[in-house]
Amino acid sequence: CTPPRNQVKNAGALLIILPSEVEKLPPKQIQLWREVEQNLISREIMIPVYFAFDGEQAKQVQQIVDAGAGDTQLVVHADKAVTKSPQMKAVNYQGWLAGSNGEEAIDELPTIAVVAHWDSFGVAPELAVGVDSNGSGFIALLQLARLFHRLYSVSRTQGGHNLIFILTAAGKQDFAGSKYWLANSDAKTLEKIDFALCLDSIGGGDELYLHSSKPAKDESISKVYNTLSSSAEKLGTKLSYVHKKINISDPVVSWEHEQFSRKRILAGTLSRHSSHEAGLRASIMDRSLDDKVLQRNIKIVANAIASMVYKLDDKAEIFGGSNTVQGPFVEAWSDALSRVARMAVFMNEDGVSLLQKAEAILKESTNELSRQSFPLDKERVYYVGGDKAKMSVFSVRPLSFDLVMSVAVLAYLLIMLVVLQGWTEAQKTLIELVKGGKGRKKRA
Repeated sequence: CTPPRNQVKNAGALLIILPSEVEKLPPKQIQLWREVEQNLISREIMIPVYFAFDGEQAKQVQQIVDAGAGDTQLVVHADKAVTKSPQMKAVNYQGWLAGSNGEEAIDELPTIAVVAHWDSFGVAPELAVGVDSNGSGFIALLQLARLFHRLYSVSRTQGGHNLIFILTAAGKQDFAGSKYWLANSDAKTLEKIDFALCLDSIGGGDELYLHSSKPAKDESISKVYNTLSSSAEKLGTKLSYVHKKINISDPVVSWEHEQFSRKRILAGTLSRHSSHEAGLRASIMDRSLDDKVLQRNIKIVANAIASMVYKLDDKAEIFGGSNTVQGPFVEAWSDALSRVARMAVFMNEDGVSLLQKAEAILKESTNELSRQSFPLDKERVYYVGGDKAKMSVFSVRPLSFDLVMSVAVLAYLLIMLVVLQGWTEAQKTLIELVKGGKGRKKRA
C-alpha cells in the first residue's frame, strides 16, 4: 500500500522490509522488487534508507507503525562510522596452466582465457551477495581450474593450449578489472590469446547465450559457438548466439568480453541472460542459484574447452566419471557466496577472507599465480562504513498529545485554586501573579 503523501513528505527515514525467502518469490514479484530497487538507485534521496528482512522483529516494527498511536522514532547504531576513503583499490587474480605440443616453447603456444568477475552490486552494499551474478561465474572459474589442473599436471594429457584463469575485480564498474589486466599485460601474452571466454550469470535457466561483438557469420567466432553448442546439446541445453556491436568511444561496457574485443581479441560472454539489461545482474534480489544447473553449465564449458585444446570431436566428453564437476565443491561455494556481500568498495572481513580462499584454490590449481592491485576510479569519492547497523524502534506520543495534556493540567490547577480559595480570591491571586510577572520584567 502507499502511505499518505503528508507522511511521505514528513518522513525522517525509510524502512524497507524485504521478503525473507527471495528465492521462493514468483518472477513477477521479483521484477516488482527490482523496479523498486532501480528507482532507489536512480534518484537522489535526502533521508536515510534502511533494509531489513521479514521476520518476527520486522512484524513487531510494522505493528508499531500500523497502530498509529503516535509518531514512530528510529534509533540507529552503526557498526562503524561513515568515513571518506582517500583511495580505493581492488585486486585481480590470474593463474596459468602451461600447455605442451612437444615442439614449441610454452610462450609460443596459443592461449585460451577463462574470465569471471568476483564482485557484486546492489542498492544496499551489505545485502549485495550476487550469488548468480557473478557468484556463478566465480565458482565456475575455480572449478574449471581444478578440473584442467588434473589433466595438465600429467605430461601425456597436457593440452596444446596454455590456459589462463582470470578472476577480475570491479566488474560492476564497467569491468574495470579486465580493462586494467589488459592494459598491464605483456603484449605477447595478449597476442597469443586465441579466445577469451567470460562467464557471467550461469547459475540458472534452461538456455544459455553466447554474447559477442563478432557477427555470427565470422568464421572464428562461429567455430567457438559450434563447439560450445555441441557440448550444450549433449547435455540437453540449447545455446543461442547474440551479436551486439560495441561503440569504442562509449565508456559504458555491457559485457566483460567487450573489454577484450576493444583490444581486438576474440572473446565472448556465456550467460543465462539474453540481454545485458537483465535486472538481476545487479540486484540485492540475486540471492540464490540452482546448483544442478550450474554444475551442468560448468561441464558444458569444460568439455568445450577440452575439445579445443585436444582437437577432439565437438561431441566428445572428457569430464565424466571420477574426473567431473564436483557437486559438493559447487554447493559449498554457492552457500558461502550467498552469505557474503562483495561490492568492491565495501569489502568487509568476510569478503576479504573469501577472496583469500579463492586465491589459495587458484594457487593449488595452476602452475603460476599472480595478483594485480589497482586503484578504482580516482574521479569518484568513496565512503566506507555505516553499511550495517542495529535499529531500535520506539512508539512516541505526538506533540499534540503534549499540548492537550498541558492544557488539562492547567485547567486542573485553576479548578483546584477556585475550590480552595473561592472565585473572588482566586481571581485576585491570578491578577497578582500576572502583575508580579510584569513587575519583575520591568525591573529586569
